[in-house]
Amino acid sequence: MIHPEFLAGRTYTDFIARNMPDWAPHIEMKATVEALTAAALQVDSDGRKSRPGAITAGIQSPWETLGAWEIGK
Repeated sequence: MIHPEFLAGRTYTDFIARNMPDWAPHIEMKATVEALTAAALQVDSDGRKSRPGAITAGIQSPWETLGAWEIGK
């Protein structure tokens, strides 16, 4: 957040690749995968419905209820 390009407001989707090519996360990918797998198994064992189940039950996505949000519409 103290990088000059960031402070100048030039933050695009390629900011890290362009300005910090040697950056890497401080966690191991294996730990992340294990945590996500455990969370998915917990949700599944609780019997919670996934989003597709909510859609078939008639619950609308916020994206379906926003209306014309694109520029020029």
